[in-house]
Amino acid sequence: MYLLDKILSTFVAISPIKYLCGTFVYFNIFFPLVGLVQFFRFRNIPFFFFPIIASCFLNLITCIWHLAPVESYLRVIQLILIIYGAIYVSSKSNDFLPSLILRVFFPVLAVDFMCFLSFYFLENASHTRNIFGYVVPRYVGLAGDPNFQEYCVLLLQ
Repeated sequence: MYLLDKILSTFVAISPIKYLCGTFVYFNIFFPLVGLVQFFRFRNIPFFFFPIIASCFLNLITCIWHLAPVESYLRVIQLILIIYGAIYVSSKSNDFLPSLILRVFFPVLAVDFMCFLSFYFLENASHTRNIFGYVVPRYVGLAGDPNFQEYCVLLLQ
């Protein structure tokens, strides 16, 4: 059980990552997998999750009743698994997320930023913006959206 908790903790830490070193990896699939494991563990569900889970199952019944497209079923199941992933995270101690971020997420972020620096100095930036005739490289970051990380480029100039 200890090894499974280590693996699930690692999955929780890397699940927000969409881009790594400029490549599309989409690790978001790991958080619903954590929820799937938590669903089959069948542990006690905290009381405040009951209304959320009940509304999701009600939405699933509504999809069945109205013969919704398959994508609707998959979205509701994905939401249910994400909620069970949140139940897993909420069952951990208060220092679980901060220590996990320090141990796993920040080292990955540091490696990713070093890759960005190498792209920046080799003038091979994958995301750029033309501002008044100047090509400005943009740091994509782990979340995969360069709009949130423009301050990193400003720090380099």
